[in-house]
Amino acid sequence: MGEEVKKYKVTIISRDELVVYPKIGQPLPIVRVTYVVEGLPPSFVDIPKEKYSKETEAEEIRKDIEERLKPGIEELEV
Repeated sequence: MGEEVKKYKVTIISRDELVVYPKIGQPLPIVRVTYVVEGLPPSFVDIPKEKYSKETEAEEIRKDIEERLKPGIEELEV
């Protein structure tokens, strides 16, 4: 039996084409997708423009949401 994939209702706020420079002199065109999902503050994912598709967008957003939902509360005494 396959594991059931959790679905998230995501609202896309914007898709912006940008150029970033991961290394000096090496421009990388990207699509920055800003989104919001219930229970989390807005976030974004950057996808290289040459790899951008709706399927890639959905996959990257899902990975981002799942990473953000991982337990990671840290307590400090200051």
